[in-house]
Amino acid sequence: MLRFFKKKIIKFIVNKVSDRPLVQSINHPKLKDIKKSSENYFKSFGNKNPDKTFYVIRINYGGGIFSILLYVLHQIKVAESMNAIPIIDMENFPTKYNQLNKIKKTLNSWLYYYYPISQYSLEEVYESKSVIINTGIPTVAMPKSWKDDTEIFTTYFKKYIKIRKEFIRAGNIFAKKNFYKHKILGVHFRGKGMYNAPNHPFTPTPTQMINKVDEYLKKGKFDKIFLVTAQKNYLEIFKKRYGNKLCYCDSFRVNTSKAFHHHDARLNHRYKMGRDSVVEMLLLSKISTLICSRSNVSELSVLLSGNKNYDVCEIWNGLNTKKIILGLFLWDIKRILPEFLGGFKKNV
Repeated sequence: MLRFFKKKIIKFIVNKVSDRPLVQSINHPKLKDIKKSSENYFKSFGNKNPDKTFYVIRINYGGGIFSILLYVLHQIKVAESMNAIPIIDMENFPTKYNQLNKIKKTLNSWLYYYYPISQYSLEEVYESKSVIINTGIPTVAMPKSWKDDTEIFTTYFKKYIKIRKEFIRAGNIFAKKNFYKHKILGVHFRGKGMYNAPNHPFTPTPTQMINKVDEYLKKGKFDKIFLVTAQKNYLEIFKKRYGNKLCYCDSFRVNTSKAFHHHDARLNHRYKMGRDSVVEMLLLSKISTLICSRSNVSELSVLLSGNKNYDVCEIWNGLNTKKIILGLFLWDIKRILPEFLGGFKKNV
């Protein structure tokens, strides 16, 4: 009984601080019996494509857009090892980026941001003879970061992933206006959406980030600072300190851990949360110096840049605890504690 109530309390707390998908149910009649599972489903939906096996990739956990991408690429690798054709279904198995209405003529949120990885549609797959539907949950074999498995990027990203042209175009327009003939210092400053996430890297404090930026400005003679942050007050701190030297995208920012549930903020808000991340990641790939904490955004941008001399200053504060309740408050505790009592270092 005690364990039951503990699970309920933890679920309540997590729901308060974490965003959940807007779309909660599966509408496809052939998928009504597909539940969360620790094992893959093997299904026959019809008689089409009797000589082929499809591997449907779904998502059954949270995570940002590039965490999802990393998971998808790992699952594509699994599909290839089984001689199966990978198919991504984020229509019937939605993520937190899914809108209730169609975006770009689709309900499949994968296609909001990337082009299809296969010539086969979901409709055809769910009429086919041999279909595997994966668990949607990361396994121990999945790389924890883009650095853990170089093949994920060099082989599978380059083979399968094509970012939609409108995002590349938007990045190019911003870069031409703000980066051209300037030496840019990139700063990726993660906020509340990550700093209290259990078993994830602690994000830098404002003091740590400001100290490191000032250090780079003194020795590097940068013309501009390009700031990427989802935290509204972090942007205000940088604007006050660096003034006209600062440039940034007009992305949605908030001072809470939940950002996706602000439905009234703008039309198609959840789609735009992913769009903003993609464009900002592309922009970080266009520069060559970055101050950040460990994240999929920074790691992918460096890989995509192809610049072997990319200077990355990663501020490392260690990992948050795996204990969910303590993990929600530990960053705030360590931020105010002196260093000799386990608090964060001011200069890193």
